[in-house]
Amino acid sequence: MSQLYDLWRIASFRRAVGALVNLDEATVSELRQRSMADPGPPPSGLQVDEATWNQAAAALSTLYDLAGGLGVRAVVTELGELLGRDPQSDPQMKQLLTWLRPSRHDSETQSALRAQVSFLPVVTSASATVDFRTTEVANEGDLKLVPVLIVRLNFDEPVAGSEAIVVQLSPGGLNEVIQTLQGAVKQADDLIAQLPGGLVVRPDLPRGEQPDEA
Repeated sequence: MSQLYDLWRIASFRRAVGALVNLDEATVSELRQRSMADPGPPPSGLQVDEATWNQAAAALSTLYDLAGGLGVRAVVTELGELLGRDPQSDPQMKQLLTWLRPSRHDSETQSALRAQVSFLPVVTSASATVDFRTTEVANEGDLKLVPVLIVRLNFDEPVAGSEAIVVQLSPGGLNEVIQTLQGAVKQADDLIAQLPGGLVVRPDLPRGEQPDEA
């Protein structure tokens, strides 16, 4: 029994797949150009509500992953058995076979994602809070409050024995970090702008916003 059969036991997954297979070709074509992790709201010209749109994105992302390991035809065949539809004759199942075949854009995006997360630990999320420390003014005895920013960085693998690191920053230190990051982003954008079209893949951007098509 494959992973697909295990997932089928989950009601939310069944609803998501149902939402996907009932969408029209134009809607799924638009969806395939988006980031599956964060597809954003559906375009106003499409006849689909946001809940269905997000469910379909989740199903498509999961089926992509399964197809990468099991093969597209195997996934569609098993899905047809679970849905009680014939992959050879049912129009929507035949269309799903096309949807799950990775395009060149899909392959480039997946390769770029693998390159981005390889070799070094990756920051997966961050959180921050403001703390106040007390200090006593010399020779006066007055207590004052000093703001300190506490930042927690979570990683995809242990760093120094922990999957999270907590550091403190002063407001001035935070501004310096922000300026440094903004400068690095600008340098990267400037470099990308000078490279030949089609050479750079940005997996964080939808297909229509890739550097070679901007």
